[in-house]
Amino acid sequence: DGVCPLSATDLELWIRVKAGVESCEDGDAMLPAKIVNILRESDSDDIAMELSNERCIVKLRNGKFDMATLNPAEFPGFDTVEFDKAIELSADMFKSMVDKTSFAAGSSGTGKVDTGVTQGVCIELADGNLTFTGANSKSLATISHDAPYSEKSIKVASKKFLDLVSASAEDSVMINLFVDNLIAAKTGDVEIVSKVIDGRFPQWRMLIPKESTFTAIVNVGSLLSAVKQTAIMTDDMANRITFAFSEGKLALSATESPLGKSAIEIDVECGGKLEMIFNPVIWIAMLSKLDPASSLTFSATVDRKPTILT
Repeated sequence: DGVCPLSATDLELWIRVKAGVESCEDGDAMLPAKIVNILRESDSDDIAMELSNERCIVKLRNGKFDMATLNPAEFPGFDTVEFDKAIELSADMFKSMVDKTSFAAGSSGTGKVDTGVTQGVCIELADGNLTFTGANSKSLATISHDAPYSEKSIKVASKKFLDLVSASAEDSVMINLFVDNLIAAKTGDVEIVSKVIDGRFPQWRMLIPKESTFTAIVNVGSLLSAVKQTAIMTDDMANRITFAFSEGKLALSATESPLGKSAIEIDVECGGKLEMIFNPVIWIAMLSKLDPASSLTFSATVDRKPTILT
């Protein structure tokens, strides 16, 4: 019927996709993962595959590959997941929610994975809202979207799962949070199922201060540029910059590196003074996910509680 179902797995995640073919005969085969490398490196618009005597011949525009096949009965498949109760989001909304939270999942911006922190994004359905939250030892990022469902569920999904769904997303994405120990997504002809991440996700709502004593409003693009410039004079041993707010100004500086010093000043809306120190890597990762033309509200307290950015 002109369709060839394809399945792949790494035993943590499974993907099914329906590929269109010009002609084929009924049958099945399991190919080594090398087939992915062949297709990735090929510049051919079309490929031909022939299966015979436990061998697969892959013919390209400028060459061919001959590889052994495996027994398809040994493929570690998974049960079919229904999507009748799935939550549906537009592809753009799903990608935005992943993009604005997954950068914080398990990495504090040092290039090293945080130990003791769940390496994934918490997806929570409750009270008519769908919330994505990524967290590490230094920061967290959370975003919510209306979801008119009475059910409740909470899963921690791997970044690999979310990135693969985002890359595959077409017009819409359907997410099933109601399968035991699994999370599933469907977009177009692609189904992706993943094991959820074990472990307790941080009680992140308890970390957010209920009140603030200082507020400033700053342009995202201007702040990102200033942080990047200031961070030039930092290094692995002195990877921090000072934010010094005063009347209508924000002065960023890096002074502790043996490489030298830097100082950048930008205009902001604020009515007081406050000085704080941050890791620039975290700020660059976060600001890069936002619209540079938008404004960012900076809320803080003088007693070193977490800073809130909205």
